Amino acid sequence: MKTNLLIYILILNVATACGDYFKQEPLLIQNTSSKRIFHWYSKDYPRYHFPDTLLPAVIPVFFGETAPNNKNATGSDNPDWVNVYAKLPSGKLSVYFFKSKPISQQQWELIVNNPDSVYRKDVTFDELKATGYTITYP
Repeated sequence: MKTNLLIYILILNVATACGDYFKQEPLLIQNTSSKRIFHWYSKDYPRYHFPDTLLPAVIPVFFGETAPNNKNATGSDNPDWVNVYAKLPSGKLSVYFFKSKPISQQQWELIVNNPDSVYRKDVTFDELKATGYTITYP
């Protein structure tokens, strides 16, 4: 009984001491505009992040979307941001914003060939932490 209590106290102390180390935060997108926005970022972290900001030739499978004057988490996971930023070529995460959601390869190619239709935001790890893991559009 004493041994179980000591093990429990030891585990509790270790968990408390390491609480922030294991904490992971989702990426939040805040839309301060009056229109719905669509967004995408590459989870193949070395690719399509600053300074490699060319969009992929093939339409991505998943686009996030955020309602006007709203905020939501993007993706279903809570990444290890230290590990993510270690993979980024210039230490900046790039998120791409679109006014409409492309639903075909042809629509995607129109976006890729018209970079003025894309708004991109590049953030450092310190900037992301300072905003509570929130990227604001615009």
